[in-house]
Amino acid sequence: MNSLAPINGKSLVPLSVDEARQPLAVLFAGYPEPWTDKSAVHAQKLIDAKVSAYLLALQGLPAWAIETAVKDFIQGRVDRKRRDKLPTAEEVAALSREHVTQEAARQSTARQRQDQIAESQAFEARKDRLKTPEGEAEKERVMALVRQAVKPID
Repeated sequence: MNSLAPINGKSLVPLSVDEARQPLAVLFAGYPEPWTDKSAVHAQKLIDAKVSAYLLALQGLPAWAIETAVKDFIQGRVDRKRRDKLPTAEEVAALSREHVTQEAARQSTARQRQDQIAESQAFEARKDRLKTPEGEAEKERVMALVRQAVKPID
């Protein structure tokens, strides 16, 4: 089993640049654009540069984490001094990483719990096997070996 495979959860695999553009478009649409002069000829270059900065900050993060962070900002769930300002690339990336960390911890806990359950089931199966005639015979063989190993030397 792949140790990075999600357990009833979200993938921790990074997204592509194209996948990152969609949540960024939603984020940018949700806030006024103080960083562009819409009448300027260079407006598209400024927008492209801003998107590039966000993409750089979000590099290596999974899509769901970015989308969740964007949703948190747009829905006002993030405690900020200026809620009317577009969150910085660093703020979006930091919140996205926080979501990834929380999900990784949740998945790790779920894996540990699954391992404990599997170990417990295996132990119970061994106990049940020892109650069978084959298990009784095995116990007798082991006990004979133990008696022979601890036999006093004359």
